[in-house]
Amino acid sequence: MRDDMVIIRIDGDIQGSRVELYAGDKSYYGADRGRSYEFIVISRGINSQRLSVIISFPGSDTEDPQEYPFECVSKAEVEPYLGSGKILQWRFDRRAGALIGEGVRKIADVGPCQGGSRPLSPFVWQGDFSLISTAIADPAINFADILDDLESDSTTVRREARSLLYQEGMKAIPPMLERLKERKDSYRVRLGVAVALTEYMREHKSERREIAKLIDDQSLEVLCQMAGDEDRTVRVFASEFLYDLGDPRAVKIALELIRTASENGKYNLILVIHGAYPDLKEADRAALALSFNGLRSDVGPRTQELIDKVLGSGS
Repeated sequence: MRDDMVIIRIDGDIQGSRVELYAGDKSYYGADRGRSYEFIVISRGINSQRLSVIISFPGSDTEDPQEYPFECVSKAEVEPYLGSGKILQWRFDRRAGALIGEGVRKIADVGPCQGGSRPLSPFVWQGDFSLISTAIADPAINFADILDDLESDSTTVRREARSLLYQEGMKAIPPMLERLKERKDSYRVRLGVAVALTEYMREHKSERREIAKLIDDQSLEVLCQMAGDEDRTVRVFASEFLYDLGDPRAVKIALELIRTASENGKYNLILVIHGAYPDLKEADRAALALSFNGLRSDVGPRTQELIDKVLGSGS
């Protein structure tokens, strides 16, 4: 056990929910124990003065999805327990909209930090403090403001912006890609655009060719770079989107990037190629097979298996 580590256990009204813990942009892996979630927090990973806990319920045929963002959990709530060997116990009280510490002491109220962010106009606070989306697509929506919100210090504002971009559909894609090209060094922009694009594609795969027409070559290159990103979350979302997009243009770009990518990056870039393989011409498939043969000695067994799967797909 590390002397700078603590386990945070969150229980209470969490049945059927997903619980996420963030310190700035860093997300911690949560182990679902059934009646609780447990997170391992290491002191050097806490790079901001506050932590955020997001508790979300998926909804059902009779209930809307609900989200409870606690954005103002002070870093001081964790620091005294680092290296103590104790489990830090927090409880979610859904009716009160509160995160409770030892006894009945309130750690945080649901919502963004007071005075920290602009009002969240697309959301309405209900009487039970649940957060229910009431956003309606606006033909005159200001994409510049929403895209600015992708870089907000507020987790809630960033999530709201991703949701609005996804809801706006294909008309949000060109402004998203322009911002991505301008701010591709911003982690929050890369992640926000990748999430919004992927969420839209998941429900609109039949529109992939129309979506591909909205993506210029420069934007496609940036998206492929994201599929090989050092950050796992960005990498996973970007590669899923590009796999479903299945754009043959991505093959040449991905092959160039594979040369300098990490092992995980190589794997995800080959996933991108896998998605485009069915639409490749025979001559391009033959050239790809030669390129893959030259790669085999530079990749691990898992990636080699994926190469075999790609070459065996399509018709």
